[in-house]
Amino acid sequence: MRVLMLSRSDVNEVPGGDTIQMVETKANLEKRGVEVQLGNLQDHPPFSNFDVIHIFNWQVLEPFLTREKWKPRTDPPIVLSPIFWFHTGHWFEEAASGKWSWKIIQRGFGPARSQEIYMGWQQIKFRWLEEGKKFKQSLSMIAQLLPNSETEIHHLESVLGLNGRLHSYSMVVPNGVVRELYDPLPPTNLSFQEKYGVNGFILEVARIQSAKNQAGLILALFDLDIPIVFVGQPSPYESDYVNRCHKLAEQRGKVYFTGPLPPHELGSIYASAAVHVLPSWRETPGLASLEAAAAGCKVVSTSLGSAFDYFGKLAWYCDPSDPNSLRQAVIQALDSPTSNQLRELVLERYTWEIAAETTLTAYNLAIEKN
Repeated sequence: MRVLMLSRSDVNEVPGGDTIQMVETKANLEKRGVEVQLGNLQDHPPFSNFDVIHIFNWQVLEPFLTREKWKPRTDPPIVLSPIFWFHTGHWFEEAASGKWSWKIIQRGFGPARSQEIYMGWQQIKFRWLEEGKKFKQSLSMIAQLLPNSETEIHHLESVLGLNGRLHSYSMVVPNGVVRELYDPLPPTNLSFQEKYGVNGFILEVARIQSAKNQAGLILALFDLDIPIVFVGQPSPYESDYVNRCHKLAEQRGKVYFTGPLPPHELGSIYASAAVHVLPSWRETPGLASLEAAAAGCKVVSTSLGSAFDYFGKLAWYCDPSDPNSLRQAVIQALDSPTSNQLRELVLERYTWEIAAETTLTAYNLAIEKN
């Protein structure tokens, strides 16, 4: 089998979860004898060279269909990993502080109800205006949909008004970890602890951007005497937000930014942390949370997205819009005894080997339909 994988044009320059999902799926499919080639909308070989086109990230699907003039009867079938979650909470913060109309609404209805109104309005706009309508139309062209969880597919159907209509050609492909990086259990990283002078610290591994809510974590833990370490590349598209995080870090103290680190170094850093926190505005479920769990670290996750599908009651959850919710989740995790249950669950169910096996099954179904 020959597969062409496509993602966003900056997938390598600005790596994220979709980058890792694509690269690790490729590596583990190749172990099973599948030929995989990576490409993008600007540069890829002829479709006739392949049996399947696998697109990662829902935002790539419609531009692909528009630009490439894909023909359903002659070209290979399309498989889509949507990595979709529609949430606008961090947009509301900017709107409420900068637009007089939302300031008035917030005074009248209060912050919580105003945010609900804002989110509902944005969802209606997305569903009925150009971007959502085009995405909805594009979904009808794919052979197999590969959400990362049941929650994700329900959410996608709800946002687009397609209740029950996507399940017939959906197959859940869970995200995973690289087993050999976490089994056996990574040791604590003493040199990292010495370099930054930290021990028993709070850790967040994520790109520095508003969607990942690093500023919210700093503010929620502002008066707690515990170090916070951020590992990740600053977003090249959100310099104002990056600067805000650094200013808050200086005001609080004991906040450290390491920049991005290679995957083989992360295991021992997760293992050195007291808690890993991912208080994002959405996660499906958050690869860093999976990796932290595999390294034996306690996990605090956002409640927005599909993290509960993966971790259940073995993790702690927070509302990213509520500093007290975030603070309490972290404190509860810090005060709880260490357990191996979540680590064992992740290594049993959520590895890239398992993801590749399920993906290969989906490819075969797509080819049969074509």
